[in-house]
Amino acid sequence: MKLCKNRENEIFHTVVRNIGRVTRVLIVALAFTMIPISQATAGEPGAYIGLGIGASDYKEGSFSKACDDLGVKCGTDTADIGVEIFGGYQFNPYLSLEGGWVTYGEVEAENEILNKGILLAEAKGLSITVIPELPLAKHFSLYGRLGVVFADTTIELGELGIGGGSSIKESSNATGFNYGIGGMLHFGRWDIRLQASQTDFNKSVTVGSLEVDIPKVNLLSLGVVFRFPK
Repeated sequence: MKLCKNRENEIFHTVVRNIGRVTRVLIVALAFTMIPISQATAGEPGAYIGLGIGASDYKEGSFSKACDDLGVKCGTDTADIGVEIFGGYQFNPYLSLEGGWVTYGEVEAENEILNKGILLAEAKGLSITVIPELPLAKHFSLYGRLGVVFADTTIELGELGIGGGSSIKESSNATGFNYGIGGMLHFGRWDIRLQASQTDFNKSVTVGSLEVDIPKVNLLSLGVVFRFPK
């Protein structure tokens, strides 16, 4: 069980700052989206792959009920780094189907008095998503996402949560409903996209004698996409 995540928090805030900087660059670049870049434009049918990285944020108060059941006051570290690797196929300018793998990092609850870790949770898994797209210019689109995440989740109950002794881990499969919005710039066969999404697992796991909810998680990510030539 981790006792602190100061280094992870530093990385998290750095990612958020960098996403903000890149967003400003994208806004400036949008002014030039009518300039021809190559023969590839928004919405061309074909296969693609991509990578995204960003700031994940589990729902505040994710472990409130579990901490109340334990009779302790908890502070929750909800921020971490999220990564997604994906591939898909664009059928027309308005619709794509995408599959991938995503990890949301970890969320931890600590005893505020003793500063000791009590609960730790993480979620990662496979996703399948429908991407409706709205081209607004030759090289810029807005898009939505609607899909499911088939996640492997792990809940760890620390020593202080079970009255001493070794910690307990419980793994479980959970299906989460995923939805979000984003914007995408097209540069030839390369796309840059910024998106915000949320995954709601709506499931609880029993660890020892304690019932723990698997929390909702938000992900703000910046991604790069490569579109294969026909």
